[in-house]
Amino acid sequence: MARVSTIITNFRAGEISPKLEGRIDLQKYNEAAQTVNNMIGFPSGGVTRRPGSFFAGRSKDGGKVRLINFEFSDEQAYVLEFGATYIRFYKDGGILTEATTNITGITKANPAVVTANSHGLSDGDRVFIKSVAGMTEVNNLEFTAVPRFDIGIGSISGTYTAGETITGGTSSATGVYISNTSSNMILKTVSGTFQSGETLTGGTSSATSTSSSAATSSRFELSGINSSAFTTYASGGTIGKIVEVTTTYSVTDIFEITHAQSADVLFLAHKSHEPAKLTRTTATSFTLADIDFTDGPYLDENITDTTLFSSANTGSVTITASADLFSASDVGRLIRFREVIEVEHDAWAASTSYAQNDLVRQGDNVYKKTNSGSQSSGTSPPVHLSGSETYGSITWEFQHSGSGFVKITGFTSATEVTALFKNEDGVLPASVVGSSNTTTKFSLGAFGGDQGFPKAVGFYEQRLYFAGTTGQPQTIFGSVSADFENHTPGTLDDSAVNFTIASDKVNVIRHLLPARFLQILTTSSEFTLSGGTGSTPVSPTNVNVLRETTFGCSEVRPVRAGNSTILIQKGQEKVKEITFNLDTDGLLGIDLTILAEHITKGGLTDMVWQQEPELILWFVHTDGRLIGLTYDRANNAVGWHDHTIGGTSAHATVTVSDFANIAVGTTLTFTKSDGTTVTFTSEAVGSSAPSSSLGFRPNTSNDVTADNIFTAINSHSDFTVENPAAAVVTIKETSPTAGGLLSVKSSDTTRLTTTNQAAAIVESISAIPSGSEDQVYMSVKREINGSTVRHIEFLKPIEFGEDVADAFFLDSGLTYDSTATTSITSLNHLEGEIVSILADGSTHPDKTVTNGAITLDRSSSKVHIGFGYRSTIETLRLEAGAEDGVAQGKIKRIHGVTARFFNTVGAELGPSVTELDRLPFRDSSMAMDEAVPLFNGDKEISFPSGYDNDAKVVIRQSQPLPMTVLAIMRRSNTFDA
Repeated sequence: MARVSTIITNFRAGEISPKLEGRIDLQKYNEAAQTVNNMIGFPSGGVTRRPGSFFAGRSKDGGKVRLINFEFSDEQAYVLEFGATYIRFYKDGGILTEATTNITGITKANPAVVTANSHGLSDGDRVFIKSVAGMTEVNNLEFTAVPRFDIGIGSISGTYTAGETITGGTSSATGVYISNTSSNMILKTVSGTFQSGETLTGGTSSATSTSSSAATSSRFELSGINSSAFTTYASGGTIGKIVEVTTTYSVTDIFEITHAQSADVLFLAHKSHEPAKLTRTTATSFTLADIDFTDGPYLDENITDTTLFSSANTGSVTITASADLFSASDVGRLIRFREVIEVEHDAWAASTSYAQNDLVRQGDNVYKKTNSGSQSSGTSPPVHLSGSETYGSITWEFQHSGSGFVKITGFTSATEVTALFKNEDGVLPASVVGSSNTTTKFSLGAFGGDQGFPKAVGFYEQRLYFAGTTGQPQTIFGSVSADFENHTPGTLDDSAVNFTIASDKVNVIRHLLPARFLQILTTSSEFTLSGGTGSTPVSPTNVNVLRETTFGCSEVRPVRAGNSTILIQKGQEKVKEITFNLDTDGLLGIDLTILAEHITKGGLTDMVWQQEPELILWFVHTDGRLIGLTYDRANNAVGWHDHTIGGTSAHATVTVSDFANIAVGTTLTFTKSDGTTVTFTSEAVGSSAPSSSLGFRPNTSNDVTADNIFTAINSHSDFTVENPAAAVVTIKETSPTAGGLLSVKSSDTTRLTTTNQAAAIVESISAIPSGSEDQVYMSVKREINGSTVRHIEFLKPIEFGEDVADAFFLDSGLTYDSTATTSITSLNHLEGEIVSILADGSTHPDKTVTNGAITLDRSSSKVHIGFGYRSTIETLRLEAGAEDGVAQGKIKRIHGVTARFFNTVGAELGPSVTELDRLPFRDSSMAMDEAVPLFNGDKEISFPSGYDNDAKVVIRQSQPLPMTVLAIMRRSNTFDA
């Protein structure tokens, strides 16, 4: 029997695949773990708890959204919430609003009426309220505003019956709108404010008027909000109109958008929408518009016998084709006409007589003589490029430079469309105007119609590139140099660039990513575009495209991390690192998931790069988990970790069917969040009470049987059950363990089908710079108080300082930081949920949020409230101590463990997740009414392990407190016999 002491010095390899548990020969085996959940690996070696997420807002109407970053600078960065037909904005940890207005009152009424002088709101505006004292039920929530106006109608006389129209008179009146969508108003000839629909009496007259003259309002309704039972408004609060931009993108479209940014403009591409740009005009103002290209891009020039002509040379024109050419989807598409000016026009000549309307060519341009009569030219030819100028006795008007283009504005038939002349100067060539001047020399726009729109966009060498249209899936369209919205064709070095990849199969372009070269990422291969050797720039006559690798890229937008490109392969389960290799003078692809393919199995749907304070790639898994990859290639630290976000997206259920055939002895076994189980058993059919407190009887119908199951489970103190909806029973734990989930297993999956409680689902992520750390935002789907919502939240900093009271390890949380109190309000986004609490640096019993508030057991001044979660590190099988070879497969026993911690308070340690002992961090020298200070050093435990083949160590933190593990020392015996 060999006795040995071993140490795990780092976890830089992260969590590795179960398929590698036999690869003790790998160096990474000694740096890896079996489980790294809600823990982040440091490149330096240790692992620390994932910080909690701070609540920033809720998606509009709870809908599914995508988050995209908008970065003008490190100080001016936003996260964009793309939803169905809208964009919203987050900045400085909260939703972006226009200038806020102070609230001076809120009524307890149905609907609630808010007073805020000069609020400037319109009917249907979405607003955000915060910092209200007293009526805290409205804090941190979004509402729809319906303004109520004071009305001045001038003079009236006489007494009027309700509903009668007021006309003329000598007295004056004030009143309020019955509805903001109607001009009807309740009016009275005495001052005062009246509720909508109230019957008015008294005064010198009473009436209802249809007058519509209105003054500035100071009041508005919160549409659909009955505040009658709310706490009375006390003081304060602000109202801000949420900044929102309307779009045409559907909830499906938003996950297919690609984007590229230049300063205040974010360019957007989608296969079914015209290329667009989102422009920031002020800190709180954004506009979205389709790109109105100065010119181009175009398909290759027509080579068929089909001809076109225009009805006029400028303005609104009709374009007629000799054969079917157009469709309704061509509206918005460009048409470019070209003429050979050397054939169509004589060259300008000196000392030559020209008559009015004569056309000449000079260089690449065509001019028309506009002054009357005939005059002789001098020695100076026309050279201007717009308008008219006089040379000697002749006035020459610029016409064109051999081409002109129009934009289709209306579809008439397959052979006729209306269009608008688009050249900045001049007119269409005369050789394409009129039915006698048909031409085959035309090019249709590359975007729109049967071509679709580009799905990829990116910058490279001062050009904006689009690519991946339906009609030309492997063609790249580059703008004029430094003129991003101009695709005028030409052969000059700065002219627009069009290039089609020549390959053995169709490679649909999905992404364009600037690096040393422009990386063109397609469904099958990865290419680079450059100007060739050295630093030669791309030009229309100098384009070099090379196939580099053949992995194929998914729809998820790749990122640049350090000097590498990180992409999710087309199957969505592999992550590739694409980097330049000097040996091959090309790109090299490395599989980053080869050691942990189990983590990404099932697919990844989003990705973002966080480079401060640690280098971490974050991913969204199809099952809603947040996946992390510590990625510091320079220091050979590449390690995976997975993260379960606090809260739930669905509850455990039991559905009854075919009740009469549920056999006696059928079981429903509930596994609670702490791992313990409770089993309920079916007894004989009948209406009498079951013989056991853990029994239930099928009876009468599926619905009645569901009621009986409800009664049995709800009688157990560990469970809270909602009244069954038909034959469905929904079950919750009364006091769940933070981070755990309730599951249920039926022995008859036909007649008693079950679903398990499901964790919160991450649907989208983004990151923006914020101070010393990049801020990672998430859209998280949860079920809150019976409704499906999406919370927008961001991860708090990994480094929280030296005071445990500042540690934030709760999800979708908020912080109260003010005068000591027991009443914590403004928790409306957690209504009905059981929350974990850290109060002044110490743990506190969980509470249920009621009316947006909780009451603490003790007065505290700094309180963090949110969903709890568990963080776990589990080691691999021990390989040490064998005297005759390897220790694998031999009986081992760990009899002592020492864990080295950094800035830690609280931890559990044991041989498995079901056998954990809590480590003591408070000693006799510490005051019981003060928080335990952060601990740095070793904690030793007599390990409660038996004899087995694995000899693993599990360390877990389930309290809202920090934990960082630097090393694990094990003292063990290995039995060779």
